[in-house]
Amino acid sequence: MKKVFFLILGCLLLLNVNLFANRATNAGSFIVGGEISYTIETYEYDWGWGEVKGSRNTLIISPEIYWFAIDNLAFGGIVDIYKYKDTEENEYGDDESKYTSLFLNPGIKYFFDINPSMSINASVSYGITFFSYGDESLEKEDFSTLTFGSGLDYFITSHIAVEPYILYRKGIYGGDYPDDYKNNIFDFGCKLAIFLF
Repeated sequence: MKKVFFLILGCLLLLNVNLFANRATNAGSFIVGGEISYTIETYEYDWGWGEVKGSRNTLIISPEIYWFAIDNLAFGGIVDIYKYKDTEENEYGDDESKYTSLFLNPGIKYFFDINPSMSINASVSYGITFFSYGDESLEKEDFSTLTFGSGLDYFITSHIAVEPYILYRKGIYGGDYPDDYKNNIFDFGCKLAIFLF
């Protein structure tokens, strides 16, 4: 009975090692992915010079690429592109403005393999911000972000994963921003990742 137990245990161990031998998170692999979203926001305020009603339409495109330097540890980043269109109406008339924000977010991700079809990742990145108003060229802003995140990669095939995630972003301000200006963002979402190995 003991021999049968150790034979089964040995086969399971060999099977487990074989399943993890060609993991998507092995050294030399790449992650290519990202997300796209569109939001519509409406707002109203009165700061003492009349009531303002407005709306903001935002298109967000966030491609990402990471490279696994060693098993489970990836270096890379995300580029967040925000295209805004604001429309406001007040007692002086209507106003429309368009602007673009670009965030370069180099970062690190570490993957904890749960089983052959699932991994949990933890990430940290530092974002540098560029901004343009209308047709002006992009200029660096005195605003950056430090982001901490986690996601669950569920592999629907050996190369494609769906990743629900949560992020915390802390705004870091300098230059003309007031000393007491604070910005903290919690972000929930889901993205698609393609693992090339």
